[in-house]
Amino acid sequence: DARRVGSFATARQILRGQGFKQAMLNGDRFPVSDPSQLPVFFLDGEIHRRKRSALARFFSPKAIDTLYR
Repeated sequence: DARRVGSFATARQILRGQGFKQAMLNGDRFPVSDPSQLPVFFLDGEIHRRKRSALARFFSPKAIDTLYR
């Protein structure tokens, strides 16, 4: 049941939809009772946005250039 998506807008709509969940190897090892302890990959909604925003400063062009090169 695979389908090819040829439109960015359609792919974005699918990936941001409520029916789509991220799956990852060993994802069942993380405790879902405390969402703050989950990696950002497994989060959804507002808690995902907050955690992603907190991490963004580590991946800015300036941070990458000064800290990681």
